[in-house]
Amino acid sequence: MVAVNHNWPTAVYISIVHLPYYTMTQKRAKKIRQSRTLLIVSSVLIVAGACEMLLLARLVARALAARPDNPAIMVLYTVTAPFARPFDFLNATQPPFGAVLEFSTLLVALLLPLLALLIWHYASKHHDDVSTRGNDAWQASATNPSERTST
Repeated sequence: MVAVNHNWPTAVYISIVHLPYYTMTQKRAKKIRQSRTLLIVSSVLIVAGACEMLLLARLVARALAARPDNPAIMVLYTVTAPFARPFDFLNATQPPFGAVLEFSTLLVALLLPLLALLIWHYASKHHDDVSTRGNDAWQASATNPSERTST
């Protein structure tokens, strides 16, 4: 800590004394924001990858005419049905059994990675905006603590 020298301007004295505290808090807050964003993005990508894997397994099973009475295939169709159901109108002219290329499953399998990419892009951009705003506020508070704003 710097001893009080009454000849120094107040802003210089306050910034020298309190700057390490603000810098450490700023770095800690940035790490917390980065870890939260990383957790959210990682979770979204893992869930999207798992759903994509199941959808591709359904697509291959339907294309190879897997027996729907097989318990494993039955579970696969049951789990992936909610994803393909909104686009079932694309499969209206195809037979219910046999080797079929399900266009609804193919469409969802193509759209899911795009959706995950959009979420990842938004989370990254939002994280950068929050970090920049936080840095500006902390830099302002380091020069004049009376104008400190919470972010």
